[in-house]
Amino acid sequence: AETKISAWIRQHPCQRIGVVLAAAILGASGPLIHTNLETWDLAYRIGVLGNLAVMKALLPRMTETGFGRIAGFAGGGSAYANPMFPAYSAAKTAMVRVIENLHEDLKDKGDFATVCLAPGAVDTDMLQQVRGAGGYIKTTVSMEEPVGFLDRFLMAESCGFSGCFVHVRDSYVHLLNTGQRIATESLWKLRRIES
Repeated sequence: AETKISAWIRQHPCQRIGVVLAAAILGASGPLIHTNLETWDLAYRIGVLGNLAVMKALLPRMTETGFGRIAGFAGGGSAYANPMFPAYSAAKTAMVRVIENLHEDLKDKGDFATVCLAPGAVDTDMLQQVRGAGGYIKTTVSMEEPVGFLDRFLMAESCGFSGCFVHVRDSYVHLLNTGQRIATESLWKLRRIES
């Protein structure tokens, strides 16, 4: 993937790139003791390394032009323990940290914003697999909600929550195109809360 995308981007003079990193599979189902680690490996290679290959191919052009909008997907797979689909959960949690790291890598290199979106449960084939396995669904949404978020984020002239893990129904609109920044640096982050 990285080689094909690198070749494509060399042939196209894109100056403003926005990318949605959405590659994922559910992977192994059930407790670790009963799962095959090869299915974990596949879930990680697709859900993390597949998305990283896309980013690695696009980053040279993005840093050259000093602009980029990068959105990954995580959701309930990383926000909560998910023993029914643990490989998926682990890969999605890794993507949250990837987005946080990309924010740190790019914050002084131009006009960049990164976000990991929790889209809510959209009626997809994957959601049908989760339901079929007896999975718990916390928030259901129509496809228009995550698409609307991505449209606003990718087209934003400024973003005050870069590097964050945002749910599609969080209050974020006032942080786009206004110059306002998120009030608390630890909000919408993958962190251990200290007492």
